Amino acid sequence: MATIEETTKRGLCVSCGSCKAVCPTEAITYLFQDGIFVPSINKEKCINCSKCFEVCPGIEVNYTYLHKKYSDKIPSDFFKGNSIASYIVVTKNENILLNSSSGGFITSLIESLLARI
Repeated sequence: MATIEETTKRGLCVSCGSCKAVCPTEAITYLFQDGIFVPSINKEKCINCSKCFEVCPGIEVNYTYLHKKYSDKIPSDFFKGNSIASYIVVTKNENILLNSSSGGFITSLIESLLARI
């Protein structure tokens, strides 16, 4: 069975963390090498289930296969997945909005939370 070792051998790892998130035995850790975080597999914990490889965007992601395996509904848009609703949120703070690249909501949220401390 393939694991994310195949991705790292080919130099295709994007350090997204998907492999670590799906590993049922927590066999994957990240090591900082050559300026990026690279996954490392603990061979004693690994059960060779290939879940890490299945979700790895470094080589290929077969979205149809994954949705059939882990969901009962194949979405019409694989990038959005199966969702109930989506929202667009932007900050009301014009200074943050003008200096942000994605609406500034998180910056405003954190600023608001820190003001309460």
